[in-house]
Amino acid sequence: MRIWENIKSLFLCFLIGLSIYLTGSLWFDNYQGLSLVLANFPKNLRGTFITEEVEYSQKYAESIVPYKLTIASPDNGKWMLYCDSPDVMEAWNLVKVKFDHIGEKTEVITGNISEWKDLIHRKSIILEFGNTVDVEILKLVLPNLIRINQPDFNNINKLAVTKSIDGAVIYVDCKIEDKDLLYKILLKEEMADIENFIDGYIDKVADAKYVTLEETGTTKFYSERIIEPNTDVLFPISNKVNLRDYVKKLSIKEYFKQNDAYSADHLAVQIFQNTDYAKFITGDNGTIYINDDKSYVQIDTDGLVEYINKGKLENTENVSPAIAYNMALDFIDMFHAYEDIYLLSVKKSEDEYDFRFFLAADGIPLISSKKIIEDDFRAIAQLKVKNGSIRYFKGKLIRYDLENLSSFVTNLTSGILNELIPKIPEKQTMVVNCIQMSYDIDVLGGNYPIWYIEYKTENTHGNAMLKTTKN
Repeated sequence: MRIWENIKSLFLCFLIGLSIYLTGSLWFDNYQGLSLVLANFPKNLRGTFITEEVEYSQKYAESIVPYKLTIASPDNGKWMLYCDSPDVMEAWNLVKVKFDHIGEKTEVITGNISEWKDLIHRKSIILEFGNTVDVEILKLVLPNLIRINQPDFNNINKLAVTKSIDGAVIYVDCKIEDKDLLYKILLKEEMADIENFIDGYIDKVADAKYVTLEETGTTKFYSERIIEPNTDVLFPISNKVNLRDYVKKLSIKEYFKQNDAYSADHLAVQIFQNTDYAKFITGDNGTIYINDDKSYVQIDTDGLVEYINKGKLENTENVSPAIAYNMALDFIDMFHAYEDIYLLSVKKSEDEYDFRFFLAADGIPLISSKKIIEDDFRAIAQLKVKNGSIRYFKGKLIRYDLENLSSFVTNLTSGILNELIPKIPEKQTMVVNCIQMSYDIDVLGGNYPIWYIEYKTENTHGNAMLKTTKN
């Protein structure tokens, strides 16, 4: 009986001590308003179980993937695939194995950036991210990058593996401010696995439509010569193991509806648990505004959420990249809104990480025809982490169902030519940087994928969205 009484006494002392600590935190200006739960709960949870040296995990493997793959075989053709293809993941896994072979004495030299154009004329696989990725984050899936001790080796945009006289060579393209830097990693080993992958893909898509490339990751249209739709420019339609002529219909639903389990006010109370000092205002259109002297949240009825945290930083020291990335993923998971989310880009400035993420449904990327993040159509969410604290979030929360209905996908060739060629100024060239199948998340109800195209001429940048389905 005495033991039980001692246990109760100790537990009571713990509760009293905890209450004093929390009261003191608020009293001595450690209160962070709405940011208290959002910014600190993931960090506090991890502080107990995870050290600064967070090891490689499945979570990283699933979310840090390249956005685009170019397969080049000089004698057989060239193909450009996006993250909707399992071949991208297969190529990515092969490249990761190559990086595992980097040793302390592996030779790394600088190269000429024009060498990227040469790769398209060799047997190569080229992987591109949606934008630049900070090298410290990429080390979470390519740990041997730590062995490359080179100045300005950061902000990686593209990776490639190709065959040379001496064996396999890894190319790494880094973008530092306005400069392009190229590094060549000489492995001096066979690349039979890469060649087998390329040859296997060629056999698999022997009768498929493919894209004709003149540079890595791009294709060109010319105003001064006639392009035959069925010969000169063809586009990929394969995004599964077998050629997929049919795609599922996506039903986009409103994320918030008033007076139901997922209403904006319900989510606000669920997430922002410390609301004693907060002001809740609901606009005529249903938008909810929550603010105090430290932070601000806006929740729109269509699922767009913006969060700004100006509270005092508890930590004055930088956290590891793994901790920062874990915080970003945990924060996003808290909304229970996203499936198949991937890292699009990450930049580090001083002690702040700026993460951008994109989504996919059944392997097909989702985009917003109304830009969510100002400078990138593909980004569905943006999140900033500084000194172990979530400082900013903006994203559109998505609820969708993939229906059993399906639709035939056209090869797009004639449609894109009719759409784009009239926009090419006389005697100029149009460079197309992105051609991908996507779902437009701004279409409520049911819709089939679209082809999303980004292009530029000498004086203009633009984009086009074309239907994928036959009438």
